[in-house]
Order: sequence, then C-alpha cells, then structure tokens
Amino acid sequence: MKKIIALSIIYLAFYLSLSAQCIPPGNPILAQVCTYNSNGTYTVPTGYIVTILVQAWGGGGSGGSGGTNSCKGGGGAGAYASSVFTNVSAGSYAIEVGAGGVADGNIGHAGGASRFVYFNSVVAAGGLPGSGATGGQGGQESNCQGDTKHHGGNGIDGITSLGIGGDGGGAVLDATGLLSTIVGLGGVLVNACGNVGVFAGGGGGGKATGTCESGNGQDGQVTVTVLALSSLPVELTKFEAKPLHQNIDLSWETASENNNEKFIIERSFNGSGFLTIGEVRGNGTSTNINQYHFIDKNPNNGDNYYRLKQIDNDGNFEYSYVETVAFKPMDSINIYPTITKNELNIIMPQNSVNATEIAIFSIHGLVLFKQKYEDFEKIQIPLSELPNGQYVVQVNNGNYTQKTQIFKL
Repeated sequence: MKKIIALSIIYLAFYLSLSAQCIPPGNPILAQVCTYNSNGTYTVPTGYIVTILVQAWGGGGSGGSGGTNSCKGGGGAGAYASSVFTNVSAGSYAIEVGAGGVADGNIGHAGGASRFVYFNSVVAAGGLPGSGATGGQGGQESNCQGDTKHHGGNGIDGITSLGIGGDGGGAVLDATGLLSTIVGLGGVLVNACGNVGVFAGGGGGGKATGTCESGNGQDGQVTVTVLALSSLPVELTKFEAKPLHQNIDLSWETASENNNEKFIIERSFNGSGFLTIGEVRGNGTSTNINQYHFIDKNPNNGDNYYRLKQIDNDGNFEYSYVETVAFKPMDSINIYPTITKNELNIIMPQNSVNATEIAIFSIHGLVLFKQKYEDFEKIQIPLSELPNGQYVVQVNNGNYTQKTQIFKL
C-alpha cells in the first residue's frame, strides 16, 4: 500500500526495558515494549508508521539425556540477534519464538530458533543439547540474522569422576552480549536432576549420575520496542492517471485522513518543474474510504507527469508518488451548426470505424431521438419535428464520445 507521511518523528534511547508487556488493542505508544514468549503477530495499525527495535533470543538446548549410570553435560544457551527497522508501515508481522529443548529420557534436544519476519528478518539460533557428559554449544552468530548478533553461552561438561552434571549455558542478557551468571544448574548428588535454563534461551542443566533427568532448555523470546512513531495525515491507497477521450482522468483514494485540508494537483511535461493545475478539498479527519477525481482538460501530446500535494490545516504538506501517462489527442467530432432551424450535421473522424450512435436529449434528460449509423463520415439529422429550444446531442461510436449543446430556432 503507498502513503503520504508526516515528518513528526521523535527518537528515543536504543535500549529500553524488556519487562513491559504490549498493551493490546490500541495505537502504538512511544517506548512501548511488546514481549512475546510464544508465537504471535506484531501489528502496526492503520494510520501509523513506526521505527522499532526487534530483539530475539533462541531457545536453550536441554541437558544431555539417556542412561542412568552417567552424568550429563549442560545444554547451550540460545543466541541473541537484534535489528532496528525504520518506517515500518501498517500491517501484521509474524513472530516465531523458539521452544526450549526437552530432555526426554533418551536424547537431549536443541532449542528452536526465534525470528521476526520482515523484509530482512531477525533470526536468533537455538542452543544445542548436551551430548553425553559434554556440554552443548550455545547458539552461534553464524546461524543468526540481524544487525547485532551474539552467541549463547556454552553448556558446561559434566564431571564424570564425581558423577556431577554440567551447568547449562548462560543466556545472553542484552545487546552487549553479556552472559548471565545465573544458569540452569547441573545435578550434584546421586539421582539429582538438572535444572531448567534460566532467563530467555538459557541452557538446561545436566543430570547427575542416577535415574533423574536433565533440565529442559528455557524457551526463547522476542521483544519489539517502539523507538519512534509518526501518524499519517492521509493514508493514500490509490493514485491513478488515465486518458479519457480528450482529457486525462486523475483518481485517488484514501483509507483515512487526519487534519486534511486539500490536495493540490500538479503536472509536469518532463518529470520536473511541476506546476499547479487545480485543487480538490480534503475531508478533514475521517476513518472512511474517500475517493477523489480531477479532470485535466489540457494534457500534453506525449508524456504527462502528475503528483498530489497534500496540505494539512496547519500548513504542513507532503507529496505523493508521481503517476505518468502517455497521451495522444484524438481527432474530434465536428457537430454543427449549434444554432439551427432545420438540420444538424455531424462529421466523424477519418479513423472512425465503429457504428455511431447519436442521441438527442431534452435539457431535462429525456431521450427525444436515438439512432445508429453504419460507415458514415458525415451524418445529417433533420430537426424539423423538434420544438424550438435547447437540446444536448451525444455522439458515441465506441472510440469517441462527445456531447454538445444546440439551439433549435
């Protein structure tokens, strides 16, 4: 969808608190943080564009699993990735949160990747599970996508000589790559279980020797922080320019308007040096779909370039994108005399090939005469039976349509 955008953007600090929850439903709020612990959708409502910071943590890997007579290594923590996206337009954007890996008694499992789906997605890789007594590798930067990337903490190896499970890898705490020192602890005593990973994407602790199980990796997380926003005085959803007989028909449509005074229509014959050719009043503030039209009665023979200048009530303005249309003037239909007593002559263009329909209307729109003519360049219509007065003659042969007022004396 194409828009006219206000330039009222306010910038905030890069890093904001991750603890706040999104406030649905409603309009975006400056500094608002939406936190996703499961799959979801981030929505920018109609009438806004935003600048957002997206941060993602992949799911943590579980501690090693399987076997009762050996300790296991801790799982690796999920990686971290982030990006700042500017001018994000109205729409819904998918969010996937990587699940923590599960130690199911037979084998440990890796954490899932978390992602924010956009033109350039943010992807944070999950951590690997412990393998035997060896700690799992943290999610790697090479498997991530984003402006900033950090690998997750590696799981700690179990100590086989003592039967102690390894701790899970530390989760990435923030955009600096700092790893948490509070982790999913491995089992220490015989039959002690490993602990679940701590913080988003933390690796699960490995189990001690015995029948207990290793800890699961902690689920990942995605946060979306509004760094800047701007309201759209006019959301332009369509702007078209098309030839219409001897003119150019301009049409456009808005989905919403806020404080919209008017549109100035500008034209250029070379793509620069635009000049005003007319204006159309806006609808002020509206959430309805509004449609507009303007006819350019004097287009150039060749390329014509058009743009809209939208002006707010406070004098601020924005330009639309440029619409280009090639125009070739048609031969006109000659209707004469326009003041007559007995007959009317109609001369069609030489390249006219279709049948021609001629209709005569009263000034109240009543059809008084209608007839089709085949292969005529000149047509004579007797008017003797019509009362004296004013009439409208319409000539249409498919390619050409023309209306002319005449007077019968």
